[in-house]
Parts: sequence; structure tokens; C-alpha cells
Amino acid sequence: MKNRNETNVRGTTLFLRVLFLFLPLFALLYAVTTTLVLIREKADLAVVRSKEKQIVLSQAINIDADIVGVASDLAILSQEVVEDRLWSTDGKIDPDALASLERHFLSFSTHRKLYDQIRLLDKHGMEIVRVNFNNGTPTIETEERLQNKKGRYYFEDAYILNQGEVFVSPLDLNIEHGEIEQPLKPMIRFATPVFYPEHEKRGIVLLNYFGATLINRFTDQATPADGAQTMLLNTDGYWLNGPIPDDEWGFMYKTRKNRTFAVKFSEAWKKIQAEETGQFETPKGLFSFRTVYPLLDEQRSSTGAGEAFARSNMPLKAKEYHWKIVSFIPSKILYAPRKAERQIIALLLVFLALATFFALWRIAWAVALRKQATAALIKERLRIKSILSAIEQSAETIVITNTQGLIEYANPAFEKTTGYTVNEAIGKNPRILKSGTHDTAFYKTMWKTLLNGETWSGRFINKKKNGTLYTEDATISPVFDIAGEPVNYVAAKRDITEDLNMEEQFRQAQKMQSIGQLVAGIAHDFNNLMHVINGYAEMAQKKLHPEHAAGKNITQIRKAGEQAANLVKQLLTFSRQQVIEPIELDINELIKSSWKMIRHMIGENIQFEFTAGKDLGSIYVDKGQMQQVLMNLCINARDAMPDGGTLSMKTETRPGNHILLSIHDTGCGMGEETLKKAFEPFFTTKEIGKGTGLGLSTVYGIIKQNKGRIEVTSNLGEGTTFKLHLPRTKNC
Repeated sequence: MKNRNETNVRGTTLFLRVLFLFLPLFALLYAVTTTLVLIREKADLAVVRSKEKQIVLSQAINIDADIVGVASDLAILSQEVVEDRLWSTDGKIDPDALASLERHFLSFSTHRKLYDQIRLLDKHGMEIVRVNFNNGTPTIETEERLQNKKGRYYFEDAYILNQGEVFVSPLDLNIEHGEIEQPLKPMIRFATPVFYPEHEKRGIVLLNYFGATLINRFTDQATPADGAQTMLLNTDGYWLNGPIPDDEWGFMYKTRKNRTFAVKFSEAWKKIQAEETGQFETPKGLFSFRTVYPLLDEQRSSTGAGEAFARSNMPLKAKEYHWKIVSFIPSKILYAPRKAERQIIALLLVFLALATFFALWRIAWAVALRKQATAALIKERLRIKSILSAIEQSAETIVITNTQGLIEYANPAFEKTTGYTVNEAIGKNPRILKSGTHDTAFYKTMWKTLLNGETWSGRFINKKKNGTLYTEDATISPVFDIAGEPVNYVAAKRDITEDLNMEEQFRQAQKMQSIGQLVAGIAHDFNNLMHVINGYAEMAQKKLHPEHAAGKNITQIRKAGEQAANLVKQLLTFSRQQVIEPIELDINELIKSSWKMIRHMIGENIQFEFTAGKDLGSIYVDKGQMQQVLMNLCINARDAMPDGGTLSMKTETRPGNHILLSIHDTGCGMGEETLKKAFEPFFTTKEIGKGTGLGLSTVYGIIKQNKGRIEVTSNLGEGTTFKLHLPRTKNC
């Protein structure tokens, strides 16, 4: 009975000791974990908030740019009506001028592809000219099919405007024969009165702008992968574009009058109405919004009408005509990842708590049971054997050196990483891996740490047996004897060369994507401006006598405009937003057919070699773009070999159903810093005026747009090699 009581007392004491050690350790672990989780969640939410703000802003900028472009088109067409002298002074229409105007309207519709109808109406609302887009095949409407639009709100509201003013209708659905046209055709009507002669109002020019163009660009920038619902709302809170198609255009249907954002999210709508832009969170989720004011200073609008011949309720000023862009992420989606992460972390904490308590208990119990030293020693030997087995099988390199710095042990992973066998390494100093990259101060710091009895962690750039450099993370720890003196040093090292390369590729891809988005936005706006410049230049040149002194100046303006338009095409190619027409091509035949062009570009002092692979199959690409890739790379190769050299091309198949096109030159090559920026737009090493910096960035954009990838390797004085991996669509 006494022994049993003594055992119970020892067990209780042991439990209290373990508990005394466990509680503060667990409290510290819990506090650190909770703090890190909260910091990470806050950072994640900040990223989501910032991203949603940026998307909403980008959508607003694109809408503004589209409206400005349409207004410019309207100005050009109305000016053309006046300058064509359609009416005589007594108000009669000149048939020849009418035919010329019809042809101009038809050409404009064909090239712009933005307008369902382009019309000229007289002061009574009767159509004089109407060009229908006709699903991509514009046609001039015959005289007997022209209609009278008097009584339609857009005619009545536009005709009363003064000279130079523009009417912009609400974004609504097109109505034909008193019914909403099917399939649905979103429309914005732009109109301006026409005066001829001066102060004599003759009618209006009317453009039916495809609202779907604006809405499609709007939806393309949404981020459904993040769970966000991006919506476009009108002034009254009706959905012009939303997550549920049946709720859209509620103001056009009597049965949908209550299907509005304002009804579904009444509290959020009050905040959105009160501010022009902002972001807030409610129990329902995160709302990000921005107000878009499409009207310019000289533009007017009205409330419009949901019926064919109903008048608008009232005119609208610039600030009264607006849309709201709203991005909404429901709470259950916004916090779902964080909830799941917290549950996992809670389970891990429980597991760690149990594991820690159990480990402390085992240690305390082992100390208490000194009489079982022999059994414990055997168990420890087995554990050491298991550790040695794990070291032997470890993917990380394990190296043990003595106090003289000579290798006493290296595991099999050492052979795989360095190329040296274990027998070659035993007895050698680890300096056999030294690359010369690190200076003396680096090694002094390392040894100072180790000689102080501390563990050193750092990164080496070492050299394999075959001379290849590699990067590895290393942790070196001293091993002490009973007296506390170091007897060995254990190094655990991991080759991270591939990881670093992947990180660099990921950063480069992110940077190119961001630059591509910025370039696309700039190119879009720049394209609208160039369209106006080229349009007015063309009109001015038509009106001048061929011998007029200003003719040469206008010709130079048009040439500069065409060059700018080509630059825009390159920008759009880089940003992967250019429309392409891919076809199946034989890459070998394409290179052979381009031989004369290549020979002409590189000159006679450069030798050209081509090794054509067999049974390659075909690729599915835009032929013009692929020729541009060849041209840009050949021009770069030529410029790298001013004193002559060899330009070689080689095609071959690759695993993963790809075709590899290698292009190598024996030119001056590129340094490491130049190589990192090779594909960045506007980066060039050429003299000012001899390069745009878009050649390689355009190549990069084309290859990415055609679902391929491009690699470049180069060293100064050793030439450059570009490798183009293109998907194979058809096997031979």
C-alpha cells in the first residue's frame, strides 16, 4: 500500500511539473500564432480592397474614353454634312451631294464598326440618309424604307439644341415597331443639330452606338475568380449590367420595375448615392464604387422613355446624367478563405498542444525513471539509427566536418547536388566547391559565428564538379562534447537554384502583365486621338486645291498619323489586345517563303543557315504576326553583328506537343542587366532615333497571344539565342 501511495504522489508531482512548463509555452505559441494570423488576414483584405478599387477605376476610365471617341465621330460626320453642301439656300437637297454623303456614311460605318445606325434626319424628323450596320455588312437604306422619327424622344430632345451642342441619350434597349428589339440590343444615341447656311437649322445627325461594346469591355475587366460581382447601374439604381440577366434593364419592363440594386441593397445604395467614389463594408459584403459622368460640357441628355413614341420626362444636366460602377464581394466569399484557414490553424494548435504536452510528459517521465536507463539507451540508439537513415535518404545535402575543416561524412544527396562522389569528398576541405563569388569578409563572418558556438545560416553560390554554378541555402551548427568543446560541424544545405529561377520568371510575368494593362489603356485612348487627327487631316486635304501651299504640310501630318497608328498596333500586340486571324501554318515553309525578306534585311556580310526539322506538324498562328516575329528577331541579330557573322535558325519538335524554333546569332551578346529587361517595352540599347524599344516586347506579346512562350540566353561576346516554343495543332 505504501509503494502504491508513493507512486501516486510521484505521478501527481510529475503531472504538475509538466503542466507548469506546458502552460506558459502554449500561451506564447497561441499569442504568436494569433498575432500572425490577424496580420496576414489584414494584409490579404488590404490587397483585395486595393484591387477592387483599381478595377472600378479602370472600368470608369474606359467608359469615359469610349464616350469621347463617339463624340469625336459625331463631330466629324456633322461637319461633313455641312461641307458637302447638301442643301441649297432655298432648302432643296442636291442629289449628287446626297449620294456623296451616303457613301461617306457607309465608309464610316464599315471602318468604325461601332454604330448600329448612322442617320441624317430633317427638321420634321424624316430620315434623309440611313446606313444600317446589318451584322457587319453595312448597307444604305433605300428611299422607300426611310422612316419618320418625329415623336421619338431622342429626336425631339436633340433638335431643340443649339449649334455645337450634343444630345446623349440614356443607355437603354433599342425599340423597333413599338417593341423591345430581340435579341436585346443596348443602345446609346448621340445626336447634334446641323445648320446650313449658318444659323439655319436643317435637321440632326444621329448615331446609334452599340451599348454592348461598352458593356462587353466593362465585363471583360470583372474578376469572377475573386468572387466579385461587378455591376453597372443607372441614376435610379437599375442594373444596366449585373450578375442576374433577368434583373437587367428593369426600367424598360413593366414587370421588372422593382428589380433594382436600390431595392436589393437599400442601405448600401444610400451610401453610394451620397458619394462619388468610395469603398465600405456591410454585413452583406464589401462594396467598391465609382461614379461615371459620361456627359461633356457641351453635351445634354434627358430621362429618355421606355415606350416608342413617349417623350422624355425632363432634360438632364451633366451631373444629373451619371452611372454607378459597383463591385460587390459577398461576406461569405470574402471571409471564406480566412474562416477555413482559422479552422486549420486551430486544429494545428490543438495538435501541437497535445504533441508538446506529450513530449514534455515523456521527457519528464524519462528523467523520473532513471532505473530504466538501459532500455532508454537502446531506444535512443534506435532513434539515432532512424535519424541516420533519414539523413541518408534526405533530399537535402548533409555534410559533417571535423574541427580542422575536413569532410568526414557526406550523404548521397551531396553526390547528386555537387557531382563529386562521397569517396572523392571524404578528407577534402569544402573549398573544393568554392566558386570565388564570396569575398573574405563573408567567410570571416561565418567562422566568427561558428567559433562563438552559435549556428550560422546563409546562402552559398558554389561550383559543381563540372564547373556549373548553383545556389544553396545552408545551416551550419557546431557539435559539442560533454566538456562543451566543439568536435564537429554539421551542415544542412538545399539547392535552391531552380526555385530562384522560378521566382524570377514569376516576377517578370507579373511585371509584363502590369505593363501590358497600362499599355493597352494608353493605346486605346491614343488610338481615339489619332482617329480624330487623321480624320480632320483627310477632310482638310480633300477641300484644298492640289497645288495649295498647305497641301504638303497636311501630307506630312497624315504620314505622321499613319506612323502613330502603326505604333499603336505594336502597343496592342504587346498588350495582347490586337485582333488576330490565326491559320494553320507549316513553320518550315513560312521561314523558306520569308527567305528573300530575311536576306534583304540582314545584308550580304551575314551568313544565314537554316536547319529544318522533319515531321514537325503545323502551328495555329496569325501569319502576319509570325512574319513580324521573324523580322524583328532578324533585325536585332543584324544590329548585333555590324561586322558580319552567322544567323542560324533551327526547328524541331519538343515534349508536350510543342515545336521549338531556335534563332541564334554570333553577335556581341547581352549582359545580365540588359538580359533582364530585354522584353520590356521602350527599353533599347540602340542610339536615339534608331530604335523604338518595342521590337522584342512586340515579339513577346505575339508569342504569348498565340499561347506560346519565349526564352532568351546570352553572354557578352558569345552571341544570343532566342527559343520560341509554339503549340503544335496538327501532327504529321
